[in-house]
Amino acid sequence: MMVGHPLRYGNLVVERHDFLIIKKYMQQHQGLKDYIHGNVSALLEENLQDAIIADEKNMSSEIARLYPIH
Repeated sequence: MMVGHPLRYGNLVVERHDFLIIKKYMQQHQGLKDYIHGNVSALLEENLQDAIIADEKNMSSEIARLYPIH
C-alpha cells in the first residue's frame, strides 16, 4: 500500500458525476497500468472506496472538480 498525505476532510470528496467518470475510466483501462501508474491507481482505488460522494449542489467551492461549473 502506498502512503499518501492526510486528506483535509478525512476522505476523498468527489462529485457524483466525476466519481462515475473516474470509475468508468479505471475499468476500461485496467490493462494499461505500468509499474508507476499501477501504484497511483491502487492508491486512487483505495481512496475511492471510502470517498464522500456529493451531489453538485452540495459541493464546497474549494473542492477540485474534473468538469467545474463556470
